Amino acid sequence: FGIALEKTRVFEPNVIRDQFVYQRFVMMKAFLAAMATGLFCLGMMALVPVTQPVFQEIRGVFINHQEKGLLTSMVGGVLLGMGMTISGACPGMVLAQVGAGVGKGW
Repeated sequence: FGIALEKTRVFEPNVIRDQFVYQRFVMMKAFLAAMATGLFCLGMMALVPVTQPVFQEIRGVFINHQEKGLLTSMVGGVLLGMGMTISGACPGMVLAQVGAGVGKGW
C-alpha cells in the first residue's frame, strides 16, 4: 500500500487540496481502484464455503446497525473534509508524508 501511495504521489498536500476543489483527480482514481480491488477480493472470499457463515453474520450486523443519523454523518464528513483541506493531509496519508519527508502542508 505504501508503495502505491509513493508512486501515485497522492500524499502531497497540493494533490489533496486540488482534489477538494475538483482540479486534480489522482487521489479519487487511486481510491476507486483500491475499493474495486477490495470489493473483488471480498466477493471471492464470500464465495468460499468456509467463510460464508462469517460474512453472513457480519452483513447482518452492519446492515441492521443504524444508531447514527444522516445529520451526524454529514456533519462529521464536512468537518473531516475541512480539516483535510486546511492541513493538506488526510489520516491515511500521514505516515506516507512522514516517510517521504513532507514537513508541512503549506
